[in-house]
Amino acid sequence: MQAASSTADGESYAAPPTRPGTPSDAPRWLERIGYLRTQRLNRAEFPLELGAAVPRSVRLYTLPPEIVEIVPEYSGYDYVLVGDDIVIIDPDSHEIVAVIPA
Repeated sequence: MQAASSTADGESYAAPPTRPGTPSDAPRWLERIGYLRTQRLNRAEFPLELGAAVPRSVRLYTLPPEIVEIVPEYSGYDYVLVGDDIVIIDPDSHEIVAVIPA
């Protein structure tokens, strides 16, 4: 995936792609993801912030090609829906690399 970065306290996490999604991307992404049978989480049992670990018990979904076409840097990443927020996750480390708010 991406190179590791560090937080201010020295913890490392997967660096986000160079062009993370923006709030204006969310409606278009949700439309493209909407036809898939992705189970949404009503709320997360983990912090929705960069570098946060997503528990392995959370089912992750592979980003569909339609999203990778919009942001090729997300190729190979997974996602989970929390409400209408799209959470992009590094499948190797299970760390959040981007949160696209609805």
